[in-house]
Amino acid sequence: MPDSDLNTSIETAATSFLSDLQTSSLKSYSDDVIDNCIRNLIDQVNGHAVAIWLEEQKEEGDVLTIAYNVGEKGHEVEGVISQSLESGLVSKAYKQNETICHQGFFKHKEQSTKVDQKLGQITAHQ
Repeated sequence: MPDSDLNTSIETAATSFLSDLQTSSLKSYSDDVIDNCIRNLIDQVNGHAVAIWLEEQKEEGDVLTIAYNVGEKGHEVEGVISQSLESGLVSKAYKQNETICHQGFFKHKEQSTKVDQKLGQITAHQ
């Protein structure tokens, strides 16, 4: 199979899989191997957590919801924290298809405080 056909096949399969993915089901696709890989990545970059956000449609409109979180209290925010696509740094990056992976992004003035409020911590810009 030529590379372009293989790339198209992979893209089609991934798009189909991802379009059916729901916040409530993402964790079921994970296992200890994936969790350990993510934890190793966090350690290598001196990070604290990794969150995977999925777009969902709710009564109040389209939102991003934390569907999967690896960190000390990650399970406490999975499926609980949502934010409008109109607010927060993650939403901005998602809408503009930007990367926000840089040191100190949690201090950015557009960072939402919803996770901090839920976990009783202060990491976001004040």
